[in-house]
Parts: sequence; C-alpha cells; structure tokens
Amino acid sequence: MNAKILALLIGVVFVGLFTVSTPAHPLCLLDPPFGFCQSSISRFAPVVGKCREYIYGGCSGKANNFQAQAKCQANCG
Repeated sequence: MNAKILALLIGVVFVGLFTVSTPAHPLCLLDPPFGFCQSSISRFAPVVGKCREYIYGGCSGKANNFQAQAKCQANCG
C-alpha cells in the first residue's frame, strides 16, 4: 500500500516538473508596445510573467496593450 502511494506521489512530482506553463495567448510573449508618439498613456503589458504598468506613447501599438490590469491578467495571467 505504501509503495502505491509513493509511486503516485513520484508520478505527480514528475508531471509537475515537466509541465510547461504557457500563456493563454501568444501575444503575451510580445514586448510591451511603448509607441513612438508624444502621449503618456498608462497601460498594462505582461512582463516576466506578471502584468505590469508602463507608459505607452500613443501609436505603433501591439495587441498586448491592455487598458486595465484585470484584462491583462485575464489574457496573460
């Protein structure tokens, strides 16, 4: 009985170690779109696994230019 529990535990740990967490969207892998214009707009983008606030210049944006932190987290975690 103990051997079965140990084998199950080892299996769970093994799967956990080799399961790669991927973002919900490929756009979550893009760099933040700072933009080249003169605006200073507060936006959120996924950076190193967290949605962080940054200042967007107002043009040349990408799809990962979220207006709210909650929307960034819903898409990218």
